[in-house]
Amino acid sequence: MARKPPRVRERAAALQMQFDDNSLLAQLFGEHDRNLSVLEDRLDVSVASRGNRLAISGPPEATSIARTALASLYRDLVHGGEVGPAEVEAAITRAGGGGGTVLATRKRA
Repeated sequence: MARKPPRVRERAAALQMQFDDNSLLAQLFGEHDRNLSVLEDRLDVSVASRGNRLAISGPPEATSIARTALASLYRDLVHGGEVGPAEVEAAITRAGGGGGTVLATRKRA
């Protein structure tokens, strides 16, 4: 009987964030939590909101990127900025979650 290879599981991290101004959270989260969904989809994290708190869980590097992106977006809102899916994507990239794929090409002879 062949043995199955062991599963490799990345350790999950969980962190909490708390925001001072509840009136900005609707804009931060987006309509129907759309902005949070962008974070979840791009970074493979889970984001749960309750009041003025967020819980982020997932791979350690991804949770850190999500926290940095959310803090940046919140600062933008405090200073009169707007937040939508495009701004969330940009914040993720700035926070280190660019995730771009590099394609190898062959030289033509």
